[in-house]
Amino acid sequence: MLIVQVCDFGNDGDAEYRMHAPLRQLGKIPGVITIDCHFSHRHLPALAELADVLVVQFINDWELLSLCQHRREAGLITVFEANDYFFDLQPWSPIGEAWLDRTVQELYLKWLITADGVQTSTGELARKWRERGATDVAVFPNQLVAIDPLPDMPNRPLTVGWGGSPGHFADWYQLSPLLTKWLAAHPDVHLSVMTHELAHSFVQLEPHRYHFTKFGSLSDYVRFLRSLDIGLAPLIPTDYNRGRSDVKFLEYASQGVVGIYADLEPYQSSVTQGVTGLLSQSPEQMIEQLESLWSDPDFRARLRNQAYEYVAKHRQLSDNASQRIDWYRSLLRRPVNSSLSLPESIQDAATTREENYWQLRPGEPERLFLANTQLADKHIAIQRLTQQMNAEPNYVAALARLGQLLNDVREHQQAFAVLERARHLAPKSPRVLSEIGRTWFCSNDVIQARLALEQALEADSNHLPAWQYLLRLLALIKAADGPQWGRRAEERFPICYPITLLAAQLYPPSESLKAIHRVIDRFDSTLVPRERETALRAIRQVLTTSFLSTANQPELIPLLRRACEIFPESAWLANELGSALSRSGEFRESYFYHSLAMQMRQKATTYREEFPTQEANPWPWQFADHIQQHAPRA
Repeated sequence: MLIVQVCDFGNDGDAEYRMHAPLRQLGKIPGVITIDCHFSHRHLPALAELADVLVVQFINDWELLSLCQHRREAGLITVFEANDYFFDLQPWSPIGEAWLDRTVQELYLKWLITADGVQTSTGELARKWRERGATDVAVFPNQLVAIDPLPDMPNRPLTVGWGGSPGHFADWYQLSPLLTKWLAAHPDVHLSVMTHELAHSFVQLEPHRYHFTKFGSLSDYVRFLRSLDIGLAPLIPTDYNRGRSDVKFLEYASQGVVGIYADLEPYQSSVTQGVTGLLSQSPEQMIEQLESLWSDPDFRARLRNQAYEYVAKHRQLSDNASQRIDWYRSLLRRPVNSSLSLPESIQDAATTREENYWQLRPGEPERLFLANTQLADKHIAIQRLTQQMNAEPNYVAALARLGQLLNDVREHQQAFAVLERARHLAPKSPRVLSEIGRTWFCSNDVIQARLALEQALEADSNHLPAWQYLLRLLALIKAADGPQWGRRAEERFPICYPITLLAAQLYPPSESLKAIHRVIDRFDSTLVPRERETALRAIRQVLTTSFLSTANQPELIPLLRRACEIFPESAWLANELGSALSRSGEFRESYFYHSLAMQMRQKATTYREEFPTQEANPWPWQFADHIQQHAPRA
């Protein structure tokens, strides 16, 4: 059995527990070959044709989704690894903005219902994925690769601590004032923290008692844990946190750290209260339990030993890896190729080979390709990619990118030549076919452009970028069948309001306004706070470009009134509604909305005067807002 995992390569806990360690362990099973392959690797298309099982991590690439159907037709299976609740990411997360993009969310939702199976890390996530349409979901909890012998109790001042990624900032921020107060009353206790340096000031403590380590790799974190006696694991009860794994329990227990954990889903099924740790229902209770551990060394030692014994006996990867193989075999529709021999080109590209576990990390071609995607100067990027194509003529992703760049700089004939090479290598690639459609459109051949885009959707009817191209094209040419295509797009991508707003421009005027009204009504129940700015921008744009100057006022006013209800913070909407009411002779109500816009302007002016140089959200405000939303009594 050949198992290929499409992933990025990192050195954090998620990369080890969810990606590389499980695949490395599966490679030790007789008859199994496993390969971790970078998502941009030139050999990924060939591996996708060979792999009995293709495991896809969170990768923002619609082309990978297209592989799923083609592999199914060949009797091969594709599995989606979904181990984070991406609908509720923290607003300060560096990937938060990308994951809140509805087109990205739509991609992951399509993975849940299209993949042959979904694997995840917790029962809570499995429940959520089934609610979202996944049918075959397997839970593989995080496991430890190896456990060293439990060290003797260290001879040092009692040390309390916490370590976590920036995603945990608000969790730690909420607990920190209470912990600071407790530490002030216990001068014999030290504090050790490992996280991003932004959180250094959350706790105020004498320097000789406060040991702070900057966020690092998993191996750095394990070394840090050995400095702790008591570990804290606070969690605000958000949907994202409820979907987390119990890995902090595993890490604490395996290193002899006694843990106090939030009494939420991640720990409720693995931590036995008073036996392998303590479960806390609030920050205040966490401090009370910390006091009990401080005052009772024997209880602390007993918890330490029992937690270690539990994870050593039940939570090692070597004892649990076979469950994955059994599940993969249950999904397969054809016998595995027991005599598989990988091409020499793939073998030569392997950067790591440990018996039957390989890694295909980015080589020189991939590094050049990834670097060129970041270049602001498109002409330099084209020059470098062209040179790269001479060395790697079969690198489909690079060919597609080069064709896109050539279209961007209006070199359409060259784009045709490059994209035709890509189509010869990947004739059913929606990405390539879509870009060919764009090339035809830029060359003023609307008929061929539409034909290429429809071919892209024939290759994969879920390929959202092709739908976006096609809807824009149909709106520009005012196609007679545009409304039918718009309705099909809405049905296929029901949560993706950018698609509905594109489709709205294809409908007759009254139906267009109804479509926008549907989007705004849907915002009332689906829009999370940190999506508001992006959603409001999209509504403003579509109203400005397509409807405000042409819409019938009696039909426009209810739409603007509803938009003002959903976005009461928008002075622009209040002004437009006031103006529309004034044009319709409803002067008294128009005064109200124009006055409302004026009040918001005054607030904005005051804010700019008070914070003239502030460019980003102040962290304390953002954490406090997050805490108030999810734990208002804190």
